[in-house]
Amino acid sequence: MNTLTIENGKIFYKDNERIILDVPSVSISTGINFIIGDNGTGKSTFLKSLANHFPEIGFTGNITLNNNSFNKNIVGLVNQNPIKSISGELTFLENLLFSKFERTDFLKLNTLGNSKAVDEISKFLDFFVIKETVDKLLFTQANKLSAGQQQLLAILMRLIRFKEVLLLDEATANLDVINTKIIIGILLEVVKKGTIVLFATHQLSLLETPNCKVYNTNTGNIVEHK
Repeated sequence: MNTLTIENGKIFYKDNERIILDVPSVSISTGINFIIGDNGTGKSTFLKSLANHFPEIGFTGNITLNNNSFNKNIVGLVNQNPIKSISGELTFLENLLFSKFERTDFLKLNTLGNSKAVDEISKFLDFFVIKETVDKLLFTQANKLSAGQQQLLAILMRLIRFKEVLLLDEATANLDVINTKIIIGILLEVVKKGTIVLFATHQLSLLETPNCKVYNTNTGNIVEHK
């Protein structure tokens, strides 16, 4: 089991130093951890503070993963709009390869032919019960996928590269019930491998997910919701 711990944390916007969340102490462990709260209470800002792509958001305090220094480069973030996370001109397979390997390695692999490329990620996809569905999409251009398929791709792209911590910001807000169930099914599988999933959402129906934990930001802190 992995555990993410924050001590004496303050999350704020750098332009005006306004504190969004004051987090004296919280520990979040392997599993699906939903973050709920009213608009403007810091759900998305909290996730962004853990990622490595938002210089406008500041953080002070101490973050550790399993009592070791926290490296933001091990964190994968998926937004509500999957097109921000994928390359529409690449196929499903090429997006997965591009996420897994450095650019030079991706270009090298992509010149070896489709059979070689499929072998490179076959072991990764074997872990998921939806492998048969994904196999049918591998050579489809990403901008021709449905919204649900694009979000599936975005999540798989993060999981193939970032195993420890996965951040989801309203990732199922625009999906129908069927695709939402597929995404939740994937998350239930990956937490068996130790992944910490942090999922900000307004969809209270998701809180019925088996063995999940719920945290609330309405108090200006991150508090487990019993």
